[in-house]
Amino acid sequence: VEELNLAKVLELDQKTCFFLALMEKNGIYLDKEKLNNFQQQLVDQLKLLREEIYQLAGKKFNLNSPIELREVLFKHLRLPTKDLAKTPKGNISTQEAELIKIKDSHPIIVKILTYREIFKILTTFTDSLVKYINPKTKRIHTSFDITGTATGRIASFEPNLQNLPLEGGLAKKIRGCF
Repeated sequence: VEELNLAKVLELDQKTCFFLALMEKNGIYLDKEKLNNFQQQLVDQLKLLREEIYQLAGKKFNLNSPIELREVLFKHLRLPTKDLAKTPKGNISTQEAELIKIKDSHPIIVKILTYREIFKILTTFTDSLVKYINPKTKRIHTSFDITGTATGRIASFEPNLQNLPLEGGLAKKIRGCF
């Protein structure tokens, strides 16, 4: 430390560790009732969207299956495939970036993109965050790591709170539960 003239860096890291430990111990309050209500809203929205998508497709299919989605969009509905990327196996990609390219070709595309956004928030955040609430403190006691990233930012894990969405109405609602 002295040889490399890093005494101040060490001192700063030690102070940072102290405050991160306090943050871990104190936890972050999460309103479970509000989160459960939000979760139910998402489930209801997904149910409606699913029915609207089935109606637009003219048939039921597994919305979470890229293979079935590709079949419906490009074979059944015959949506344009020009300029769309292909998977390593040579199939038309149904990833978000590719669907955005053809979003104006059929109303089903916007519905599918909305469905995916809501489904991700439901499965990635609302479903899993509830499991991390400490019943005694009613708080989430995440872990912070100051050496966990190459960029030098603080990482959060169990749960990872860094990945909470930032933009849009759904992001505001989930962040409003904290």
